[in-house]
Amino acid sequence: MSMGVAPECVDCLRRLIRKTVEAASDSPELRARAARKALETMERLRDRAPSPAYVANRFHPVIQEVCGNRDPFAASKVREMETARRLAARYAPGPGFSLREGLLFSALGNALDFFRPAEEMEPWLENPPPLELDRTGLLEERLAGGKRTVVWLADNAGEVFFDRPAVEELARRGHRVAYAVKGGAVQNDLTLEDFERRGPEGFCCQVASTGAATVGLELDRASPAFRELYRGADWIVAKGMGHFETLWWQRDPRVFLLLMAKCGPVARALGVAANGLAAGFASGGSVAGTRQEELGSVEEGP
Repeated sequence: MSMGVAPECVDCLRRLIRKTVEAASDSPELRARAARKALETMERLRDRAPSPAYVANRFHPVIQEVCGNRDPFAASKVREMETARRLAARYAPGPGFSLREGLLFSALGNALDFFRPAEEMEPWLENPPPLELDRTGLLEERLAGGKRTVVWLADNAGEVFFDRPAVEELARRGHRVAYAVKGGAVQNDLTLEDFERRGPEGFCCQVASTGAATVGLELDRASPAFRELYRGADWIVAKGMGHFETLWWQRDPRVFLLLMAKCGPVARALGVAANGLAAGFASGGSVAGTRQEELGSVEEGP
């Protein structure tokens, strides 16, 4: 059961196209041509696409090719990562923090978004809201009893600094953690190149490329090496709405979703308020702990 693309998701995709072409070129002619082709791609796919992320993954390459810009958000990612580095250093959990505290901090990092200034995060960090959907205790139970292999699917570029405490706590407990970044530029997501140039020093675990430039994860487009890593993982932590859109319906009980619900359909699906924080397992086509009637709205988007 896939998500589909709701009317409100179409509006969001149109805004994304506009923002991407503006970032990709200063030429009005190239912007107009790229926007036209991207909109054509969206209209062709919207009635049969499994999710908005699927559509975005097919119009982003079109914009990049028309504008001759393989990484339209490169400059904004630099700013985002530097802001995130500063904020994470200031607000990171103190010594002796719990895994739950680390996961909450990581979820707060998902508020970083190229649709809004990163500085808007500061009130959240000064007075953190709770996880409205909180299955972190269940994750800890499932991690107990031995060393596990955990694949952590990274999201927006600056989030790496917010993910680090939880990732390092998992490693401290003896788990093998692979931090998975994008194989190429898409939106403001973290790529291997971004990490190598501006990521945190002394990172404790393996950094792996998915081999694909996709919003969320389309496993059939990932590299053979990453597919092997993913399939061999005991648990998968999936950050952000792109991973929610592409993974929740696959009925994989290993997937633990960690995100801010930034739109109505996703918030309703998770049973949280708009901009609510959620941490829960995806299993049986739903998020563990979420009522099935709440998930019915996912069929309509985002």
